[in-house]
Amino acid sequence: MTNKSGRPRKTGLDWFPFEVGLLTDRKFRVPRAHHGRLAVLAYMAILSLIYADKGYYLRYEGKKREGVELDIADMTLGKEAAEAAEIREVIAELVDNELFDQNLFEKGVLTSKRIQSEYYNAVSRRKCACIDWDIWLLSEDEMREIKPSHEILSAYLKRQSHGDISATLSPINAEKNTQSRVEKSRVEKSREEETLSSADAEVSGADAPREDLTLYADYWNHHVAGPGGLPQVRGAEKWSPSRKKALRARVREEGTQGVLAVFDKVAASDYLCGRIDNWHADFDWTLDSGHFQKIAEGRYDNFKSTGGSTGGGASSLSYYDKLMRGEA
Repeated sequence: MTNKSGRPRKTGLDWFPFEVGLLTDRKFRVPRAHHGRLAVLAYMAILSLIYADKGYYLRYEGKKREGVELDIADMTLGKEAAEAAEIREVIAELVDNELFDQNLFEKGVLTSKRIQSEYYNAVSRRKCACIDWDIWLLSEDEMREIKPSHEILSAYLKRQSHGDISATLSPINAEKNTQSRVEKSRVEKSREEETLSSADAEVSGADAPREDLTLYADYWNHHVAGPGGLPQVRGAEKWSPSRKKALRARVREEGTQGVLAVFDKVAASDYLCGRIDNWHADFDWTLDSGHFQKIAEGRYDNFKSTGGSTGGGASSLSYYDKLMRGEA
């Protein structure tokens, strides 16, 4: 994404407000009683990680858990350094005391309504903000109370009008209502197939309304093509129906954040950027379902030899050649 000056747009925030009553919040009583100052410092560290990165949430699952815990340990380093195990306990207690949303924590995400409210208010002047609706907690009324006119609210209402969210439920509660979603699945599937058959159909994924085609073009051009020396894509209004269809499919499968994460993997791959061989990837090659899946799985990540060094020689090229032929 770019702004009017052509500079890449930020997804996170440069600063966030500190509520004067935050440290006296009764929700801190139990964590602070068990872990002292570390409870508060860890919470502040997590807020910094959230607002600086995605702006309204932090992934905390699988291998990413250890990375988050190490980041918090570094940010809270002092006279008595905390071990990762204690930081993990602190985070669990912060969740138990409702400083982070319990349901999303169980899905590997650290966020809360307070955090998302601050983010919503802070990005009110931005032309575009990518939202993963599966982890968005604010309802229409809550958003209107903060800012009645907002790009995020507009996108939310568009999803409602297309039947993606129940009019009486917030996005996260709608996701929980599995039974109603199953009951609607046949009608929804028929409607989606009808949309897909139209040559003029644009991206219509969970968090990619029509005008967000430009988001993917801009992100590719400024975060992948520019740094990686790959071919840029032209304006989305000139895209072929097949390109739009491929992008629409990837967004529906992975969501906006998943697609942008794969773009980041392309930018980081020496092979896909042509730094190992004369060949390089492009936008349409990346969107191919088979290629996209392999990139997402890390198959094209920089080759590492058994010695642990990043490779750029014959052994890595041989591996990628086999991968391209479907032999690896």
